[in-house]
This record gives sequence, structure tokens and C-alpha cells, in this order.
Amino acid sequence: MCVYDEDGLCVSVCEPRNPDIEEYLGRLLIRGRKEVTTDRYRLVLNAFCRILRSLGKNDDPRLIQEDDVYVALGAMNVSRSSQESYSYIVRQWCRFFKNYDPNCVKILTNGETPNAKWISYSEFVTSMKAAKTKAEVLMLYLGGNYGLRRGEMAKIGVEDIKKGHMIIHGKGHGPQGKIRLVPLLGDTDPVIEMYMEYRRNMVQFCDVDESDGRLLVFRQMKVLKSYTPEYLGRRCKEIMNSAGVDGTAHSLRREFITTAYRSDAQIVDIMRIVGHTDPRQTAKYIESDLEYMRTTINLRNAYITKESMT
Repeated sequence: MCVYDEDGLCVSVCEPRNPDIEEYLGRLLIRGRKEVTTDRYRLVLNAFCRILRSLGKNDDPRLIQEDDVYVALGAMNVSRSSQESYSYIVRQWCRFFKNYDPNCVKILTNGETPNAKWISYSEFVTSMKAAKTKAEVLMLYLGGNYGLRRGEMAKIGVEDIKKGHMIIHGKGHGPQGKIRLVPLLGDTDPVIEMYMEYRRNMVQFCDVDESDGRLLVFRQMKVLKSYTPEYLGRRCKEIMNSAGVDGTAHSLRREFITTAYRSDAQIVDIMRIVGHTDPRQTAKYIESDLEYMRTTINLRNAYITKESMT
């Protein structure tokens, strides 16, 4: 009997390990990938190969074709964002064996915006007001005011808050992930400073510190503990929903990117703040509604009018 995780991947089926998958994952470990990452890759690739075989197709990474990837991932019945993630894993596996045919263009260009629903700045403020604890206020604030992912919120430590900037441990290779610097509002950020003072007071009432120096913490009996990324994501969604806002933790990231762009910030600067490597990736997060597009048309018309008068 198979047991499936939240993404529909079978996690308990008994079957011999695929030597091609294990060879690829072994190389990733040598290059510094975390075991939790390679374990996830193994689940995805095994599920992908299992579906290919059920469809009567070849699961040899040297022979897999672009259409095979498209059909197999479509049969997985997962969200588009998961399909994008899985297609990247499959593509890199095939390329390891010198097969460059699967480029996953059909999947990676199948939409222009991420699944996370966009929320407006006013909805972000409303969500902040619905937070019940100082930690909840900060987790929403870090997402909406700095564009941090839930995993980055969970990883950020007290020592990562520096004068004028934060050290963010983003998605990427190695035990610390991809390191980037995100500037604060000034030398300090009053919201973050207020929470850090609250955290220092909380520590005094704890006999044991199991937080590993993380910034976002809670007290359980007399033990100081840190939040997991999963909890942060779930709690952000619950807070927003309680305030009548239909959004998730990733919606906060979209809100930051969209409002920063509308304020005439350079997209390359936004890209660096949120940890993207390609401005096209950042552009997918920008929400464009009719009123905003109408403003663009009016600006153009005003420019044409001005030019015609000179």
C-alpha cells in the first residue's frame, strides 16, 4: 500500500532504488546539496519514473523526451507551481546524463503569475492588525515589508540582524542556503527592534533555550523554541483568513514585489532583495489590474500631449 504526501508523491512504496537516480543524487550531495533536498528529489524522480512506466514510456534519463515530461507531470495531478518545480528536477536529471531534449518549455511558460493570490497593501495592513502576538506581527511584517519567504523567516537568526541590513539564508545550495543582504529601513527597523526587545525579555522566563538563535520564537512551558517554516506558512494564512483576506504567506511576497514596482523601484533591485536570479522570475509576481494599466495609458497620453505642444 502506498502512502502519499501533500503533493501527491508516494513516500512509502517498496521498490528497488533506481541506479540512475542514485548516481545523480550522489553527485548533488558531493556538490553540497542538503540530504533533505536530495530526499525530495528522490521522491519526485521515482514518482515521475513510475508514471512513465505506467504509461508505457521509457524512464531512462538518456532517452526521455520533452513530451514524455509534459504527459507524466500532467498525470501527477498537482498544482502548476509543483509541476514547475518537478519539471526542473527532471530536466536537471536528464541533463546530468547528457540528454538535453527535455527543456520543459511547455510547463515553465504555461502561465504568467504564480499560484499565490495577490493581496493589496491595505489587505496586508488589515492582516497585521489581526495578528494576536508580537511574533505573528513580525512574521507578517517580514513577508509583506521585505518579501521574505516562509523558510527565510524561520531561518533568520538574532545575529543576522545587523546595523542597516539583515542576512537572509535563501533557497539554494549548501547548509546555509544562498546568502543575501537585505537593507533595513535605516540603521534599524523599529518593528524588528521592538520584537527583539520582547524576545530578550522572553528568554529570561525560560530555563531551556532550544531556539538555535532563531529570531522568531515562542515559549512552551519554560522552553524557548523556534517556529518551523510549515507553521509560519500555515499561521500566516490563518491570520489573513481571520481578517477576511484571501491570501497565504507567499501572497505577502507578491504584495511586496508589486507595491515596490508600482512605486517606481527598479526591477533589478527588487529581484536582488527577494533573492531571485532572473528579473523575468520577479516580473511574474507583479500584479497588473485594469486600474493600474489605465494609469499607464494615461501617462502615455499625457506624454504625447506634451510632446505635440512643443
